[in-house]
Amino acid sequence: MTKPINSTVETKTSEAPRSETDVAKVADNDRQASDALAAIQTAFSLDTSGLSEEESSLLKRASVARYREFAPVDATERVLATLSVGMQNAAMTSLEHAANVDCFDVRSQELRNATRAAKVVVDLMGALDRHQGRRHQDVQVGQVTVETGGQAIVGNVNAEGRHDSKPDETGDPTDASSDAEG
Repeated sequence: MTKPINSTVETKTSEAPRSETDVAKVADNDRQASDALAAIQTAFSLDTSGLSEEESSLLKRASVARYREFAPVDATERVLATLSVGMQNAAMTSLEHAANVDCFDVRSQELRNATRAAKVVVDLMGALDRHQGRRHQDVQVGQVTVETGGQAIVGNVNAEGRHDSKPDETGDPTDASSDAEG
């Protein structure tokens, strides 16, 4: 027998937080539950068949520890960290299978699977870096000509005209430091 929808909605609204403190408690509980779910998913992304209970437990704890090293602070980071660890586990499982099989076709398929999983891990790590603001920006510079007496600045320049690194010493080597103002 199912519970009527209206009573479920009433129950949920009666349990709704009434103050900012209650909202913070619910948010903390939600974060903890989300983190626990991610840890469980990470632990169960391992193939522990054929291992003793002790070995299986050790591998699962190691996998969860690897997830926790990411120290995810929001849902996006938890998802990316969980998938990264899970896919890395899958890649390593495929490599193990490839090492332990004699059939060339099976070995080739396992190596392809491991390679694909490894590429996904790299992509996930890049997405995590971008999300955390650790994006590596590529700057392409075309042909640059600095005439005699001119000065080139290498580095980031802000609106106030200051720069983060020293001027490029492409001009006259005798007066390279005389024009360097910060």
